[in-house]
Amino acid sequence: MKTLKLLLLIAALTTVCLVYSTDTEAKISGKCGENATFIDDGKGTMEISGSGKVDSLPVDSNVANGSSEEIKKLVINEGITEINYSSTKVYLKMLEEVKLPTSIRDINGTFSHTSIKSIVLPEGITVIDDEAFAGCYELESITLGEKTTEIGKKAFYNCTSLKEITIPKTVAKIGGRILEHADNLMKVDNQSAQIFPLPTKRLGAYPLWQTFFVDGKKTTEVPAGKVVLGKWNSYKVTLKLSGGKLVGKRISKHTYNSSEKLPKAKKKGYVFFGWKLKSSYFGITVEKIRKTISKPTVYKAIFKKVTKKKTGNKTTITLKNPKIEDCNSNLHIKVFSNKKASKNATTFVLNLDKKGIAKKAGIVCKYLPKKNKVEIKVNNKNAKKVKVYWGDDGDTESELFSKEYSINV
Repeated sequence: MKTLKLLLLIAALTTVCLVYSTDTEAKISGKCGENATFIDDGKGTMEISGSGKVDSLPVDSNVANGSSEEIKKLVINEGITEINYSSTKVYLKMLEEVKLPTSIRDINGTFSHTSIKSIVLPEGITVIDDEAFAGCYELESITLGEKTTEIGKKAFYNCTSLKEITIPKTVAKIGGRILEHADNLMKVDNQSAQIFPLPTKRLGAYPLWQTFFVDGKKTTEVPAGKVVLGKWNSYKVTLKLSGGKLVGKRISKHTYNSSEKLPKAKKKGYVFFGWKLKSSYFGITVEKIRKTISKPTVYKAIFKKVTKKKTGNKTTITLKNPKIEDCNSNLHIKVFSNKKASKNATTFVLNLDKKGIAKKAGIVCKYLPKKNKVEIKVNNKNAKKVKVYWGDDGDTESELFSKEYSINV
């Protein structure tokens, strides 16, 4: 018995040692400058210590060094004065968070094309190099040091998430196209004596989503000592009623980045199944305008003839002309056993390109192409509500499916 206990104890200790060894192996450390070292904890965080310049981080965390995670957080300790590392290498590509010391004087282009979301630059960094943060698509917030004197060309080029920026009064020199493609920029506080350029277009040379104003007047630049505010553009909305009438207030315009709800509509003898965006290829309907609509849009009211016929304890629901215009889509059918339409439902999918029939739990769904109709036969005791929606079967993108529309049995 003592021998057995001893063997079990040795096995347990061996297991602990193996786990510790594996964790240790995941960590990476080494030199990254003449007097600088780094530690990669294997969990997505890197810490740099020492003094002077950092210029020789590894090329790739996963392949070359066996780290368990891409670097997402970088902590640079006091004593480091410069970091000059090409972010086109894989190691810092997924970097989201950076902590800089007061001792640092130059970051060069180290953080361009990374995934950083925000960054605070210490006062010691007086020059923002050309393209220093170019391609930082996730960057929403940046704080410049109060002693910044120069901002290089394209410093924030393609920072499509950047919302606002303050230019310190000490800035004496600025480059061109600094904020080009800053799609979500809404505020620039220019405390300097320089004229600051604003974005003129989005990626792909598309028009801006916003218009900029200074003192209530449109502008394309930020005058010295002024604050410029952005305002989302509005676009014309046309509602085609297809012989029906509006129920509620008509919408005539849509403001980018807002999600206005479309009114309902009615038509005698028909059921309203939402609005079809004219420019959409997919056979779906919607109830509200997407935030990202950025051009004049036309919505067409979709009505379908729905009839119900009761025979004994069964009801046949007929949906005529079930396709939405000429789009190739499937009709999804949910049959609920109660009017509240709980999550538990018997579901069917009918391909509206060919004749089809589906049976389940005493419910029969048919698509008859020659008569251009769908028949849903249910038992009155087990079916109280039917919901239908359109979409391509197998697609997971929500915008490829319409909203669900109810038909009482």
